[in-house]
Amino acid sequence: MINYFDKENVEKINFLNQALGMSHRTKPIDLNNVDDLKEAFMLSVGEYFDYSEYWGTIVEIDEQFDESIEYYDPATWMNLTTDIEKADDLIVEAISSLADTSNVLKELVNRAETKLKKILEIILNSDDCFQDVILG
Repeated sequence: MINYFDKENVEKINFLNQALGMSHRTKPIDLNNVDDLKEAFMLSVGEYFDYSEYWGTIVEIDEQFDESIEYYDPATWMNLTTDIEKADDLIVEAISSLADTSNVLKELVNRAETKLKKILEIILNSDDCFQDVILG
């Protein structure tokens, strides 16, 4: 994974913050600091839900696209399972691209889930006062 806090990336983040009036972090999370841990938790939850939503959207598009192929190009739809050489190449490419995108997004969901679980584990193993501040 990229070190987002090396000198070059910190300069890019600072530029982005100044240009767009944003406040992205420019230093690593300190898991012993309750405010940093809360921020890490909130970002991890958002990342997990956003990536899950994107993956679900692609899965839904893939299903809808399959229905369109069945309706508008039934010969290709049948050939996809019986004789792929007779299927429309452009449709096959679109199906493959959707599958690739779905797989990559699912990997992002899995990575975000793993990160979220680790942060939640840290929170649940922390002092009660940390848990109260972070989880309410």
